[in-house]
Amino acid sequence: MLDGLARHLEDTGFALLLADGSGCLVDQRSGQPSVRTLIEDSGAVIGQLFSEPFTGTNAIATALEQRRDCSSGPASTSSRGR
Repeated sequence: MLDGLARHLEDTGFALLLADGSGCLVDQRSGQPSVRTLIEDSGAVIGQLFSEPFTGTNAIATALEQRRDCSSGPASTSSRGR
């Protein structure tokens, strides 16, 4: 399923990050190798914890706090719930 979603991300500059219920990154997909490199260089690697106390405000921590999905755009400085 994630591979199918990743195909829709090709040439968009977006990526899909999947975290578990504690905020630990368990998978990531993007449609471009350069996007994956940018994500990994920013510290978003498998196993990284993205809960508020560890990484501050981010889309994953916001989703955990609000108990709903959350997304952020490439130039966004804040997250928004859906």
